[in-house]
Amino acid sequence: YPLFVDEFGLSAKKVSFIPGKNPADPYTWMPDALGLLQKYHLNWTAFCMHPKAWPPLIENWDYTPTPDFGAFVKDALAGKHFDLKKLR
Repeated sequence: YPLFVDEFGLSAKKVSFIPGKNPADPYTWMPDALGLLQKYHLNWTAFCMHPKAWPPLIENWDYTPTPDFGAFVKDALAGKHFDLKKLR
């Protein structure tokens, strides 16, 4: 069956609509999420291409990737392989 993963991501910026005192670390969660997608050959897209949205892929309208989300997505789209180290 076709499966498409969309609108996923994580940012180091704390937001009020995500509960919990200890949010996931985007610097370990993002590589694992991309590793899972790659391991199972899942089709995916990331969201959002607006610097004021959450989680932002870009820092500004120069399209500078955010270090905690956009940079990982850019690397994955460029062909970088990510290993799945931990399921959550």
